[in-house]
Amino acid sequence: MRTIEEWIVGGREEFMNNEQLNTAVVRKLHELTESVQRLRPFCGDRYPDLPWASVISFRNVVVHDYLGLNLEKVWLIATDDLLQLRPHIERIAHDLGM
Repeated sequence: MRTIEEWIVGGREEFMNNEQLNTAVVRKLHELTESVQRLRPFCGDRYPDLPWASVISFRNVVVHDYLGLNLEKVWLIATDDLLQLRPHIERIAHDLGM
């Protein structure tokens, strides 16, 4: 999450116009969503307020419909949704001693 946040500091226009950057952000989002999906069977019941379905749904789009990705939606996820997801992930990481 921190990496994505660092990469997008240049703003929306840089993100939209830099294919290398937006491809890298999509890849990091894929890694993040894949990790969240793998965590769910082990700790999902303890964190019912985490938007598991939304995260996993986006993961499925990234994996199965990469060419159909909407960069505007990716930008919103990287800027807005990650801020909302951060406290959940930090709490899980803390609980797991990470």
